[in-house]
Amino acid sequence: MASSISTQLIEDLDIKPLSGKLVPLKTKGELEAETDLIDVHVVAVNPRRATDVVALIKETFPASRDLELAHLRGYTKFTLLPAQLRSRFEALIPDEREEVILSSLNAHVDGNEKRPPATPSPPVVLTSTIPRSTPISAAQAAGWSEHFWPCVYKNTNPYGPHPKILSQSTAIVDADAPRFLALAERAAQACHASNSGPSVGCVVVERRKDGIAEVVSVAGDARYGGVGSANSCAGNVMAHAVMRAMGMVARKRLRVDEDVQGAGEQSAEEQSAYMDLPLNELESKFFALDNIAPRGYLCLNLEIYLTHEPCVMCSMAILHGRFASCVFRRELPLTGALTTSKGKDSNSLGYGLFWHQELNWKFFAWKWLDSDVCGIEDDGSGVHA
Repeated sequence: MASSISTQLIEDLDIKPLSGKLVPLKTKGELEAETDLIDVHVVAVNPRRATDVVALIKETFPASRDLELAHLRGYTKFTLLPAQLRSRFEALIPDEREEVILSSLNAHVDGNEKRPPATPSPPVVLTSTIPRSTPISAAQAAGWSEHFWPCVYKNTNPYGPHPKILSQSTAIVDADAPRFLALAERAAQACHASNSGPSVGCVVVERRKDGIAEVVSVAGDARYGGVGSANSCAGNVMAHAVMRAMGMVARKRLRVDEDVQGAGEQSAEEQSAYMDLPLNELESKFFALDNIAPRGYLCLNLEIYLTHEPCVMCSMAILHGRFASCVFRRELPLTGALTTSKGKDSNSLGYGLFWHQELNWKFFAWKWLDSDVCGIEDDGSGVHA
């Protein structure tokens, strides 16, 4: 199988791949859908009159038409109800437990033989909780059917990436993520060792049409480039690892596309502001490779691998740079802008910027879960990565 130019370089550097797995991030819409519950009335009816009863309910309560509940079965058999709902009906009608949903509300007519009208029993009406939102997977639909009300999964996800496409992308990225994240860790250590910035690293990858992944830029954090303090998160915001790696991609595009004179050079003053040239041997090795496709646009469909969840600024840079996907190893609840779950900390941002209907670009995002979960911890929840 063919390999990329950068693959051999990674092997020469003796980069040990991490052990773990990818966990797709939930979008803000998906998270809200899980907790978007409403109360409804559930009534037992004769199956022969179920359609009439549903029509009568819609006519009597026209406001109910505004609810988008196509994912829920309008009426169902008693045996398909969740156990907790069945038991509630059984407690009210113990002698007709097999026909609760099928219980009669009108006199029975058999053919042409009219029987004396029976005294109608009052309908059995209960209040139950149901999910307002559409299930995003077959597994979620099955879980909701078991706990709330029979649901139908329509093989779609209105709140995030389609499950099938996300699964395919996860399988592709998962094969390379262990070594790219390990390379990002090496980049973080290299810059931190020189007191350039906190131990944050970034690797940008271009995946060719044949599936081969090329590392096009590697960068550590260099925010202490003459304007900050090693004891705080202050410093040169343009020298965050993400910003530096994207700057190197831009310089490499200039060099490959146009052979611009001096595209790989800067004055000391410019370097102090943008820090988008290599600062150490590791970054230089990958920056020297002319292994990016020509005539590219920004960072369109590139992949980015990070030691830490990116801050708001870097997350928006990733989005506006048109990256296809992002993988990070450490979650930063207080400053990271990709995760949506607030977890135990009520001060967590929970922005989920990777997938917002209001934004003009979306990308896949995963958190890397190490096999030894106890071995990787947030080593600086206050840092803006």
